[in-house]
Amino acid sequence: MDIMIFDDHSMMRAGLRACFSDISLYNIAGEAENLEKAKKVVSAYIPATDTPCIAIVDVGFTTNVDNIEKAQGFELVKFINQADKNIKCIMYSSYMGQAYIRTAMSIEIGAWAYVSKISESKVLMEAVNAVAGGQHYVDPYLSSILVTTNNVFDLLSKREREVLRLVQKDYTNPQIAAELNITERTVENHLSTIYSKTNTKNKTELVEMFGKL
Repeated sequence: MDIMIFDDHSMMRAGLRACFSDISLYNIAGEAENLEKAKKVVSAYIPATDTPCIAIVDVGFTTNVDNIEKAQGFELVKFINQADKNIKCIMYSSYMGQAYIRTAMSIEIGAWAYVSKISESKVLMEAVNAVAGGQHYVDPYLSSILVTTNNVFDLLSKREREVLRLVQKDYTNPQIAAELNITERTVENHLSTIYSKTNTKNKTELVEMFGKL
């Protein structure tokens, strides 16, 4: 099985390389520390007809990710899928918010798995083997986060969910008020309650938890 490693931290790449090189089943087919080099590695790859290839991709990948739009790892996954070389991608990241997980594994991005960097190496191995077998995989620890987030959403009232959905669409408070035909003060009150129920402090944290629409 061919393995590609795309991460901007040299020690992380070295650790992953050692992890897979120690097992004869795996072959390191390429690695890169930035987006430009990663695209060149993918473009130069010649797939064997009977050998699956798994790319392990860091979400941040050469950029300080303060929002999803800046996640170059997602751009790389989209590029890999468009290259049509039968390379399946696993997102391997320290970002564990629901928004990152759902975005990574969405149809638009197309990752097959999402694994946390704080998990043990055996979890990444499980993900690699699952994806090689044509199965999607989410780190069990992260699965619990997704379940928790869904449970939190269930705590919100119908109106609070409506406000949240508009926040996810980047509406300002005046826009939310106009859309729902309520006052801005009422919007602020709803947001205060939402923050309390979701244990968040602001709209940015809400979007990190629930994702954009």
